[in-house]
Amino acid sequence: VLATLGLIHLGPVIKRKVCYEIISATLSAQIFTTPLLIYTFGYVSLVGLPLNLLIVPIVPAIMILGIVFLLGALVYSPLGVVLSWPLAILLSLITYLIDLSSKIPFATVHF
Repeated sequence: VLATLGLIHLGPVIKRKVCYEIISATLSAQIFTTPLLIYTFGYVSLVGLPLNLLIVPIVPAIMILGIVFLLGALVYSPLGVVLSWPLAILLSLITYLIDLSSKIPFATVHF
């Protein structure tokens, strides 16, 4: 909910300043959710924003491939398996990037 509020209220303001949709969306959602993350988990990630800038462009492809995979699996199960391979590659890429970023020294600040 907070991320959506950030996208609605702060996103357009940031977009006027930076002119890039991906940066404004990521930054506005991050700003609105950071206080809750600090309160809930007691730390904030310093690599989250740059990592999101790498991951967010991949998400639409994952969503489209997920729909194609689902439709293919409904038509013919082995077809669904074959169609899931590109999806698995993209999801593995995201997992790899997250795992790699978690190993960066001083990636989080604890409160």
